[in-house]
Amino acid sequence: MFYAVVVLELIIQTIGYLFTAVIDPLAGGLIMATVGALGISLFARLKTRRALPHRSLSDYQRVIVRRLMWGNVIVNVPFVVGVHSVGIGTIATMSALGPLCLKGRKLWENRKSRIARLQIALRGIMAVGVIVVNKPLEAFGDFHMDMLLGLACGLLSAWSYWNYLHCLFGDVIPDEERLALVAVADLRSLPIIAVTVLVGGFAIGGGYAALSPKVLLFGAIAGILAFMIPTIMAAWAGGKVPESVSGMLYLLDSPIGNVVGLLGASLGLLGREQAPDVWGWIGMVVVVGAALAAKILPFPEEPPHVGPSVKGGP
Repeated sequence: MFYAVVVLELIIQTIGYLFTAVIDPLAGGLIMATVGALGISLFARLKTRRALPHRSLSDYQRVIVRRLMWGNVIVNVPFVVGVHSVGIGTIATMSALGPLCLKGRKLWENRKSRIARLQIALRGIMAVGVIVVNKPLEAFGDFHMDMLLGLACGLLSAWSYWNYLHCLFGDVIPDEERLALVAVADLRSLPIIAVTVLVGGFAIGGGYAALSPKVLLFGAIAGILAFMIPTIMAAWAGGKVPESVSGMLYLLDSPIGNVVGLLGASLGLLGREQAPDVWGWIGMVVVVGAALAAKILPFPEEPPHVGPSVKGGP
C-alpha cells in the first residue's frame, strides 16, 4: 500500500509540473513555491494542533531544515528553469542521478557480495533506461549558452532529489517530526526563492515581469499538485518505505512523465514533442523492469556476519 502511495505521489506531481511547462518558469516557480509552502504549513498546523517549531529547533533539526530549505529552492527555480532551457528529457535524466545514488555507499561497501553487485548492475541498467526514455543527446545537437544553464540546473536538481529522498525516506527525521520540519523548511525557502526569481528575471527575463492571471492560476494549481499534495504524501510514507526502495520508485517518474505527456499531447493540451516515440516505450520497459527486479532482490544493509552458527533449539 505504501509503495502505491509513492507511485500515486509521482503521478500527481508530474501532472502538476505540466502546468509550469506552459508559463514563465521563474514566475511559475515563485507562485508554485508560495502556494505549496503555505498549504503544507496550514496542513501541518491542523494535523499537529500546535505551532510550527520555528524557534525551538535543536541543532540537529536546524541542519535538516537547512538542507530541505535549499532543496526546495532548487526544485522550484533551477529545475523549472532547466525544463525550459534544455527540455524535460535532459533535466529529468540528470535529476534521476539523485535517486540512483541513494544507498550507493552502502552498496559499494558490500560490493564483494553477490546481491550488492546485482543491485549495482540493476542501477546501471536503470540509468541506461532513463537515458533512452529521455533522449538527452538530441538536446545537445545545438549547443548554446542555455545548455550550460540547463546542465547546472540538472546537476543541482539531482542533488535536490537525492537530499529530499534521503531526508524523508531515510532515518534522518523521526516520524513525528517529519511534516513539521518540512513545513518550516518550505516557509524559510520562500524569501530565498523570491530573491532568486528577482535576480533571475534580470539575467534571463521573465520572473516578476511575467506575472499574469494565467501564471497565478497555473502556478497555484502546480503548487497544490506538484508541491503540496506530493510532499504531504511523502512525509506520511517516509517512515514506512525504505530509503533504497524509495530511490527505485522515484525512477518511475520518467515513464510516468512520458505517459502523462502522451495523454496531454493526444488531448491537445501539450505540444506533440511531449509524446514519446518507440525508444521512449522501450526505455520505460527497461526502467520498470530493472526497478521491479531491484525491489524483489534483498538489499545488503550490513556486511555479511561471519561467526559460528547456532543450530538446534525450538
